[in-house]
Amino acid sequence: MDDKYLEFLGNLFLSAAKNQKQMEDFFKLSHQGFKGFEEMAAMFRKFYGLENIEKDAPEYIKTWRNATEEFQNTFREYMTMVGVVPKEDYISLVEKYEALKKKVADQDETIRHLQMLLRDKSIDQGETAKVFQDLMTKQSEQFMEIMNTVGQYFQKEDKDNN
Repeated sequence: MDDKYLEFLGNLFLSAAKNQKQMEDFFKLSHQGFKGFEEMAAMFRKFYGLENIEKDAPEYIKTWRNATEEFQNTFREYMTMVGVVPKEDYISLVEKYEALKKKVADQDETIRHLQMLLRDKSIDQGETAKVFQDLMTKQSEQFMEIMNTVGQYFQKEDKDNN
């Protein structure tokens, strides 16, 4: 982690502890930038090596941009370290969560539909098996009738031959 950032942040917190007004200003600073907070801006320039560069110098703007970018990156790193999630990451995760929630709901609906079809097929298969079983029973009865008739015919013929 950037040692200038930590030193800056440490001094900022020490100053804030001495004066509640500075703490309120720090929270305003975090939401509004350095505008209107010259004391804190001076501290920032000191810790990031900007106090010795003329404000009108061409490298000042470039150095200022680099310092603020470095500060913002280190601030994000620090916030991550203490467990704070950037809003963009949070929103991205919420969007992914909502998309997955919809996908799960769609899949649940598909599963319910397939289960219903499977139950209907089971009923159809059960009815088909019953019809087939009834057919087998009927054919068995008819076969028995034929066998009885043939048996009676041969018994009658045996009586006639005797």
